Amino acid sequence: MSENDHQEMEVIPTLTLLNGNTIRILTPGKYTDNRLTVIDYVDFTRGNPPPFTRHEFIEVFTVLEGRLAFQYLGESVFYVSAGDAVTVPSGLSHTFWNPDEQASHIMLACTPAGLDRFFEAIHREMERLTAGEIEKAEIGACMERLRVEHGIEETAAAPDIS
Repeated sequence: MSENDHQEMEVIPTLTLLNGNTIRILTPGKYTDNRLTVIDYVDFTRGNPPPFTRHEFIEVFTVLEGRLAFQYLGESVFYVSAGDAVTVPSGLSHTFWNPDEQASHIMLACTPAGLDRFFEAIHREMERLTAGEIEKAEIGACMERLRVEHGIEETAAAPDIS
């Protein structure tokens, strides 16, 4: 990337996801020839893990504040605390969630890029739907469609953490 390209990078706003969590795409893939994206993620929602998924990109989760509960399909839950990181290899089925009342703040790096476009698509759906129009079934169907479009394969239902 040339110095001029760097100067022309737009400021990307905070994006709201369908579950109310927020992200900021600090390094969009389009500025790294889709080799890397870096995402600032705040998980406000205690519990409520997403389904187990796998994908072709590698993820590195670094917890800046709070904790994350993490689980690979078929394995026990483990916890990642502030200052710690976990790397999810390509193709490994996993899920994660905020186990605590306080928000979890995570820095997420993915290579190759692509997760940034997934989050941007979720945000566009959030903008399309008003709070009164969103129903749980619609959110599930929307997320399923977006995961397929962005190469994120759902491999199992979300774990029961109740």
